[in-house]
Amino acid sequence: MKSSYMHRQGKCMQHSAISKQLFTRVFSVYLVTAVIITSFQITDEYNHTEESINHEILNIYETFKLAISADLWTYDIDSLNSIVQGMIKLDLVNGIEILDTDGEIILSMGIASQQENQSRNKVLSSASGKHSYKMDQYIEKTKQRLLLGTLIIYSKYENIFNRVKYGILLIVISALLKTSCLWLIFSFFIKKYLASPLLRFSEQVNQVNFDNLSEQKIDIKSMDVNELSFLQDNFNHLLSKLSDASTRLDQLNLDLEDKVEQRTSELNNSIKDLTESKKMNALSILVNGMAHEINTPIGVALTGNSHLLTNLQKAKDKFDDNTLSKQDLMNFFDTALKSSSLVDECARKVGNLVSRFKKVSGEVNNKSEVVVQEVVETILAVYRHQLEKNNVNIRTFVEIKTPIIMDPSVIPQILSTFIENSLAHAFQGLDRGEIQCTFYVADSVLKIRYFDNGVGLRELEAERIFDPFYTTNRGLHTGLGLNIIYNLVVTGLGGKISCTSKTGLGLNVDLPIKPSSD
Repeated sequence: MKSSYMHRQGKCMQHSAISKQLFTRVFSVYLVTAVIITSFQITDEYNHTEESINHEILNIYETFKLAISADLWTYDIDSLNSIVQGMIKLDLVNGIEILDTDGEIILSMGIASQQENQSRNKVLSSASGKHSYKMDQYIEKTKQRLLLGTLIIYSKYENIFNRVKYGILLIVISALLKTSCLWLIFSFFIKKYLASPLLRFSEQVNQVNFDNLSEQKIDIKSMDVNELSFLQDNFNHLLSKLSDASTRLDQLNLDLEDKVEQRTSELNNSIKDLTESKKMNALSILVNGMAHEINTPIGVALTGNSHLLTNLQKAKDKFDDNTLSKQDLMNFFDTALKSSSLVDECARKVGNLVSRFKKVSGEVNNKSEVVVQEVVETILAVYRHQLEKNNVNIRTFVEIKTPIIMDPSVIPQILSTFIENSLAHAFQGLDRGEIQCTFYVADSVLKIRYFDNGVGLRELEAERIFDPFYTTNRGLHTGLGLNIIYNLVVTGLGGKISCTSKTGLGLNVDLPIKPSSD
């Protein structure tokens, strides 16, 4: 994968390397400049050659001026013809016309005599350079110059091209040679001092092993001190800093792992302590409630027993004094029977309460038969005083007629936590409250549906109600009550628990159970 990535990156660098872009731009600028300079040189060479030819034609005119003027003065056509034939043999002269003062042609030779009159002026002006010279004669008597006519010398433009083509060819060849040499020089030095070092730098950067930065170093093999060597040194310095930072980070991670492990252990211990504290608090409430329930029948039993002892002492005293009558004995028997019945009734109530309390506080994870109706009644008896004190009415519906097999401490822990949660949070600011709790079994699942008509929860609060340490009354409660129940139901017993809070608060618990074999 890494080699494939490097291969693709190498191909990409070949197309978009900074050296290639730099070379292309610099050479493009140079090429445009060279073309412009070469164009100026060619133009200058052409103009210089044209000027030289014009000067030579002027010299020709100066050479034959006197002879032609004399022949025009004498109007010697044969002599003019001989002179013109001599001039036409010159390389630069392609045509000659001699005109009189009225513009009429006296003599025409060369390209000037090869065209029809109607198109000759257009052809001559486009195919050759036209050089006109006035021919005159100085008159000694009048001391004036007399105009005799006009000499027109035609010289084709190809004469200029024939002379300038070698110079232009030399200029073009020179420009091409210079451009080729500069291209090779640019290519060599850019590749040697820019492209190759940058490519080596990129390849070595891609091969950096960040798992072992201490042994990593970039070397672009540059002998010169320039920006690339500075880049190499700075990158190596960066690798050194990254190595030190990585070492420190590894150490910090190790220290952090130790601290997290330590804090996690402390947190687990705190949660365990809080859980035990919560359980002890629930047990304390159960014990206090049971003590309150037992105190009444025990007090009545003590009163009845004390009354029986008093009457027994009175009967004994009368018997010792021989004053005991039949009526006194009958009254004593009647009082003793009532007192004994009252004591027996109270003793039975206490025995029943103790028996039910023993069932509620059975050993954890010790499954046995549980009569749900009895367990619920026991819990309600424990919380009757607190419910009455807060003006809260609770209604329970137990639709389970047969015992079920489960941990006998589960239902008391769940129901007591739900009731305590309602008493602590649901009815704040309310004059009275209602709680409804239903128990039933469906498909070997014990379903507990608990609802109070209190203030309820907002949506975000309902989503976090089972989170540890989350409470809407911070400072007075730990926020672990419902979290303990959540862990008990979901993790411990493999059940489900959910919350609804549209009106009031609803808690739904589903627990897998085994029905009793009976």
